[in-house]
Amino acid sequence: MKNRMLLPVRFFFNYSQSVTRLFKRLYRFIALSLYRFIALSLYRFIALSLYRFIALSLLL
Repeated sequence: MKNRMLLPVRFFFNYSQSVTRLFKRLYRFIALSLYRFIALSLYRFIALSLYRFIALSLLL
């Protein structure tokens, strides 16, 4: 009888563990993609502003 009571608890525990693992993986993926996007946009912005500055200084 005790085993039958413990079975759903064990199942729920395993399920919650797998769900937290999945959420951790998802969170890491989202954070990495956000970081990559922000870094790329910053790099593009800096490169464009540098290019504009060099072009303006050459024109002047």
